[in-house]
Amino acid sequence: MLALIGALIIVLYPVIDYDLYWHLANGREMVKGGRVISEEVFSFTHFGEKFENHEWLAQVIFYLIWQSVGPYGLLGLKLLAAALVVLIGYRTARTQGCQPWLAALLCVFAVLAGQLHYTERPELFSLLNIALLGFILYGYRA
Repeated sequence: MLALIGALIIVLYPVIDYDLYWHLANGREMVKGGRVISEEVFSFTHFGEKFENHEWLAQVIFYLIWQSVGPYGLLGLKLLAAALVVLIGYRTARTQGCQPWLAALLCVFAVLAGQLHYTERPELFSLLNIALLGFILYGYRA
């Protein structure tokens, strides 16, 4: 429990990533237009230029959370993702025979190592999926 609380304190800081607002704007335009945006719509110099929008689902999710709850909703999503990463990592370490104190310490160090990646960005889902993939693969190996 202390490891989980420690990890949540580590990732608890204000929104400082300015790309978040670009993701929110893209999410807003996709919700309004009902389609995935794959061309630049906010740039004057590159308007209409095609790009591969591989983060479209996260952008829509972020916008819907922002629209309904505001910035505290995104903070809650970040804390939920961090908590799930810690819990899945702890469970993975325990199923591999790790002592409880060592598993908790490894989870805290893992969050510390990736602290700069726990921001309100689509990478949150990648961090969660990596933890889940590790749990599945180590479980399959066992």
